[in-house]
Amino acid sequence: MNKTPSKGIAAVLAILFGTLGIHHFYLGKYNVAIAWFLLFLIFCWTFLVPVVLGIIGIIQGIRYLSYTEEDWEKSFGKN
Repeated sequence: MNKTPSKGIAAVLAILFGTLGIHHFYLGKYNVAIAWFLLFLIFCWTFLVPVVLGIIGIIQGIRYLSYTEEDWEKSFGKN
């Protein structure tokens, strides 16, 4: 069954676990998700990279919440 991912779940994952890129896995963007996760693993000992990834995740989560249902379906719908 090819269901469209939930906008709310994607937003919560991005806000809470954006540093790890979990929301990209949920949305089916596996290449981006793996790259994001590897960036975190390689640079987790620094302070800057995890913080920047987290801030970007929060911004993406808020942006996901601002999508209309029609735009969400167009962008992330599974056809």
